[in-house]
Amino acid sequence: MFTGLLRRQTREVKQMTNNSVKLLAAVLVGGVIGALAWATLAPTNQPDPPPVREVTETFYANTSGDVVALSNGAEVPFGTFPADIPLFFEPQLKNSLAVILKFRNAQGTVVGFGAELETLPVPGSPPDADWDTDWVLSIPGRGTLYLRQREYPADLMTKIIGPTISSGKDWEGEWQATMTVGPRPDGRGVILGGTGEFDGATGAFIEINSLSKYTVDGQLVGKLQLRIFREVSQ
Repeated sequence: MFTGLLRRQTREVKQMTNNSVKLLAAVLVGGVIGALAWATLAPTNQPDPPPVREVTETFYANTSGDVVALSNGAEVPFGTFPADIPLFFEPQLKNSLAVILKFRNAQGTVVGFGAELETLPVPGSPPDADWDTDWVLSIPGRGTLYLRQREYPADLMTKIIGPTISSGKDWEGEWQATMTVGPRPDGRGVILGGTGEFDGATGAFIEINSLSKYTVDGQLVGKLQLRIFREVSQ
């Protein structure tokens, strides 16, 4: 009798133990699910980022009158300025170009200056090859912008420079193109940053060139625009 009672009590204890374990497991699982749900649905108390708007500003330069200095390597088809400026004779720089120029606002007033640094494709590259261009744009009293783009001259080489070189005759006409093709997915260049008013600047830009004359000695007559799309908090 005692043996049977002992066995029955043992079974009851085991059953109670099993039930307790199941209940504890259910409580733990329920707690974890509840915590995950709360973490998903509960407010994070993090403020939404402020809305951003794009402020557009364009700077202008004329190739005649605003170019202070231009030098390049032996394989760049552009004339240099002034005539006695040192050239890039080193092999590593034969496809490079550097230009310093003044920039104007929309009213034609000189408001700043800048420098453009380019490394053009080597001879024999595909005709649609683009290249890196860096800009430094300094506006006294405001600050400096640092810009980078991928540049491609559209039909400049095939319709103007190539025929001029092969014919030995100056080209005159009307030509305009957006030179910028990246590196942003939307085909625009990128603002890397800046100083002063432009400290921490983000956004994009494009370079627009127009020509009215190209000579057999590589002189360009035309205009240049840097159109800046700066992102600012509203």
